[in-house]
Amino acid sequence: MRYQRRILAAALLCGMGWLMGAGAVESQEGGPHAADERAIRAAVEEYAKAFNRRDVNAIAAQCTDAVNYVDETGRIVRGRDALAKDFKRFFEENSSRKIQVQVESIQFIKPDVAVVDGTATLDPPVPGQPVGGRYTVVRVKEGGKWLVASVREMAEEIPSNYDRLKELEWLVGDWEDKDEASVVRSSVRWSENKNFLIWKFAVHAEGLKQIEGTQRIGWDPLRGQIRSWVFDSDGGMFEGFWVRDGNKWIVRVAGVLQDGTKSSATSTYTFVDNDTFTFQSRERVVGEEPAPDIDEVKVVRLPPTAE
Repeated sequence: MRYQRRILAAALLCGMGWLMGAGAVESQEGGPHAADERAIRAAVEEYAKAFNRRDVNAIAAQCTDAVNYVDETGRIVRGRDALAKDFKRFFEENSSRKIQVQVESIQFIKPDVAVVDGTATLDPPVPGQPVGGRYTVVRVKEGGKWLVASVREMAEEIPSNYDRLKELEWLVGDWEDKDEASVVRSSVRWSENKNFLIWKFAVHAEGLKQIEGTQRIGWDPLRGQIRSWVFDSDGGMFEGFWVRDGNKWIVRVAGVLQDGTKSSATSTYTFVDNDTFTFQSRERVVGEEPAPDIDEVKVVRLPPTAE
């Protein structure tokens, strides 16, 4: 675990932050550092390709000869060669791991020196809490290239997707809402690694299944928000963004029907108790025309079935 955390920051050292967070730059696009910002971004894109193909030499070429790294325990790695050995070992032991990075700020303290601050995690995570932390990277411009001169890492537990979605864990189970004309049955389960909630549903009317589909609920780290995607058996596709208000989750949904007609609505899920929630849909639009609201309906948990 300690070694994996150390090599995480070593990867950050080569500037991965621009890949996932290029929008978090303090200098404005078109400002005095715009050309240098673009150069850093291009260098990081090349670094990302090198990391994904496990190219130690290409990664090391992004750093200065005297590059140094200090981990959260104070341990120091000095020099490009030592860093390359760490990457080599990391790739031998972690053939599928990739890095997710968020840049919080980039400052040019001199025309040829830039400081990058942000956070990062390994994906897929190691067992337990994802390896992550805060970092500060210093890049210097040498020979027309922005190279990494140093990095400092501060350990930090970064919430997993499960941590972000845990507020919706009460949805896990089998559910039903029905009236005289139709029955809607739903089943909600965690994905294998608990990065998503998977919601399967089917609508029955007149004894026949009319439509079915799947909703996948996840965490969007760029927006800092719960996000969902729905695909139905008629070919419709919809996307939703979730906002919590007490015991309610308000979802702004937009998408397209199979024939290309756009559709949108605001849905509300209200937790009543562990065995009950309500659902309603308002502000519904299909094409250019308003559609009738769906008034609040009561959804109840079904008893577990014997396996």
